[in-house]
Amino acid sequence: MFFRYSSYDTNLAQRNYNEILKGLNRFKVMLGDTSDKDDLNNKTNIHYKEKSIPEQIKEYKELLDIGAITESEYDTKKKELLSK
Repeated sequence: MFFRYSSYDTNLAQRNYNEILKGLNRFKVMLGDTSDKDDLNNKTNIHYKEKSIPEQIKEYKELLDIGAITESEYDTKKKELLSK
């Protein structure tokens, strides 16, 4: 059995994969993991500016929208941020 994929299918899959990676990277930064390993021997630090509470909530909403976190996780984090 052979499967043939059109370029549209592979392009769509690549775009979806890239969006998921972006979301995971945002989630990693929100969790406070500022390290990024390029390879096993080279560790690079990522420096970022602290985001406002509305910006953080927006990012969590984006993670919810792409399915990277659950509704419950989003609600918990939103309540936590709003209680600051």
